[in-house]
Amino acid sequence: MNIDKLKEMKAKLDSDRDLYRSVWESCLFYFLPQRQSESMDRANSRVAEDTQPLDTTGQKSAEIFTSGIYSSTVTMGSEFFGFRTNDEELNKNDNVKAWFSTASKECLRYMQNSNYQMMSYEALQYYSTLETGVLYTGWEGNGLFYQSFPITQCSISEDKDGIVNTMFRSFQMTPQQAYEKWGDDNSKEMLEAYADPQKRFVQYPFYHACMPREAKKVKSDALVGEDMAFASYYIDEQNSHIIEEGGYKSFPYAVPRYLRDSTSPYGRGSAFSALPLTRQLDECRADLMDARQHKLQPTVFLPVGSTQADVDMRPNAVNFFNAQQGVPVFYNPDVDINAGQQEQLNTQQEVRDLFFVNLFTAMSQADAKMTATQVNAIKSEKAQGLAPVINRLYDEFFSPSISRTLELLMDNGALSAPPKELQGQEWTVEYTTRLSALLDQIEVNSTLETVNQAFNLYAMEVENPKIGDVIDIDQLVRDMWVASNSNMEVIRSEEETEEIRANRAEAQAQQAQAEQASQMIAPIDASSAPEQGSPLQQMVDQGLV
Repeated sequence: MNIDKLKEMKAKLDSDRDLYRSVWESCLFYFLPQRQSESMDRANSRVAEDTQPLDTTGQKSAEIFTSGIYSSTVTMGSEFFGFRTNDEELNKNDNVKAWFSTASKECLRYMQNSNYQMMSYEALQYYSTLETGVLYTGWEGNGLFYQSFPITQCSISEDKDGIVNTMFRSFQMTPQQAYEKWGDDNSKEMLEAYADPQKRFVQYPFYHACMPREAKKVKSDALVGEDMAFASYYIDEQNSHIIEEGGYKSFPYAVPRYLRDSTSPYGRGSAFSALPLTRQLDECRADLMDARQHKLQPTVFLPVGSTQADVDMRPNAVNFFNAQQGVPVFYNPDVDINAGQQEQLNTQQEVRDLFFVNLFTAMSQADAKMTATQVNAIKSEKAQGLAPVINRLYDEFFSPSISRTLELLMDNGALSAPPKELQGQEWTVEYTTRLSALLDQIEVNSTLETVNQAFNLYAMEVENPKIGDVIDIDQLVRDMWVASNSNMEVIRSEEETEEIRANRAEAQAQQAQAEQASQMIAPIDASSAPEQGSPLQQMVDQGLV
């Protein structure tokens, strides 16, 4: 691909991204002020100390959300993920199980020895505040390395299924850095700047373009980047020069979105919703500060001809005045500070709710008298609203980055090839995190509640059979099961249900017949004499009994 086409593509994607410029700037200001230097317009970013938000509720809530998500999904000290196929029989194969176990252990070991922990947290910070995160997974030297980038410096596009598969990432480098990375492959102008002491350490614009390659140019067993599924270009933007062309087997960027719609590839969610509230909090905090200032140091109206020196505002001061000229009047505005503070508290709670603060602090907020079961019930209830967000995070953040990690280990000889049973098979990442366990518990609780409702319906039918004359209880239970989104695999078909009932009825009938037959046999009186001529009497006569 030539430089002109790349420039046109970047210009189009940048124009779509710039629609979010103002909202991202505001999100950085209110929720991640320490990262304002990462704004799209660095020269005009609000980084001065006197422009920090007055109210820190938004910032603290975003921090709790990020920390809660991270600590509930990433546990570097133990395996928080594994691999499996969609074929359950294949998952039981000993060779497959052994390789998957080795693969997950090796992935975690290499991740532990890399910067994954730091970069994944940073990516989740941007994800929590800008609604879209970016994490790059690569291999350098003898190990993995990860890089997090703010979406403010990236332009993205999706495939037909809504998965991000195109990235134009802008960044800056000095000629010194550019030469260290690409050497003489740099543009003539960049090499001249490198040789000039006045320009060697000046920042210049570059960008990385990564996108799907045309299918006809892709080789399935490609060993050279130019033949791989995803094309990669590093461009000296100022000098319109392609420095390096390569490729990747899979898309190297994981791009999680909080939520998305069909009109844009960029995420949106809690931070966007909380922006009006955080602005309101800042205004409320400023108003309350002014009101308190008026209370403590009220405005003074002096008689004409008086000066400020005529009034001593210090505590216990004594002021003399001429009654004929008039007395000083202190203006004390009628402001209900308590009402303002209550409004502030209510708005702060709204912001915390949007960031699910109560979910991640449920244990500390729960009553000490509550049981662990009750606490878990509260957490499960609060987590229901977060479930779609977490499922998307697994699909768009953890799965791509972990799958890419596995691919890099195999490509670089750090992990053996999969067994023949997995040749041509696809596998997925499964999770064993605290949050996935909590979401699983939500599903279990929902299922148990539906079972309880079904039990009550059948109990009512037994107590009053006329209910079954009007209502098809079986169909109602099936409808309830579907409505609760419970696991349909545990529901038996109508044919199976009829067969089980028929077998149960037959068994009950046989048992009833056996009981009836036993009642028809007269009981033997052991104390009575044997009947004359009976076998028992003969045994008695012979002295055998």
